[in-house]
Amino acid sequence: MARKFLFLMICMLAAVGLVTTACEVDGDGDADGTTSTDTDTSGTGTTSGDTGGTTTQEFQKFYLLKVLDNSAGEGTSNPGADIDGVRLTKASGANHFAAKVVDYKPKAGVDISAESSVTDNVLGEPTAFAAEGEDFNTASAASKCSLADNHYLGLGGPGGYVVVDFGNNDIANGDTITVYEIGNCTGNADAAGFADAVQVEISVGKTIDENWQNVLSFTSGPVMQGTVSGLPVIPVQ
Repeated sequence: MARKFLFLMICMLAAVGLVTTACEVDGDGDADGTTSTDTDTSGTGTTSGDTGGTTTQEFQKFYLLKVLDNSAGEGTSNPGADIDGVRLTKASGANHFAAKVVDYKPKAGVDISAESSVTDNVLGEPTAFAAEGEDFNTASAASKCSLADNHYLGLGGPGGYVVVDFGNNDIANGDTITVYEIGNCTGNADAAGFADAVQVEISVGKTIDENWQNVLSFTSGPVMQGTVSGLPVIPVQ
């Protein structure tokens, strides 16, 4: 009888031990019988189950630049701004020249047949300075240049404009824009030429029909230069 009782006690203890073990180790490895979930508290935007990457917000980049004729000419003795080149200098120091004309509209109602209306003339490095032995990289408002080869693009007067891009190079705050407007190629503001003012605008949209942001205004040539600022931060939807 005693042996039978002892055998029953051993069986009961063994059963209790098995149940305890089953409660201590559940399916997710916790010791409390609960199911755990991974919650990101780092603020980086990562979520459980990813490969370690973070979610980052993208912002719109700007590629289109408009050079707007802001001169006082009315298509008479002064045919407006003459653009020989446009340069984008990134904050890193890399230089890029206009690579493509996206749109071109000289001043309405003005005959610029005596001027150059070849849009390709505004692309690439400016050429009017080399003809006078000047280096466009160091040219200033006092530098001499030449219109003899007609390698420029006439805007015709107030309201005329050309829109260019720099290939795959975007325009950002802190970059520098240089416009070579060579109406005053003598280096002197006299009867031999006009230092025509231009205004530089950058599209805050993706097409020429969208809004433009005025970032720079120049009042004298032949070399006009300024730093881009005021471009808005627009999240990509």
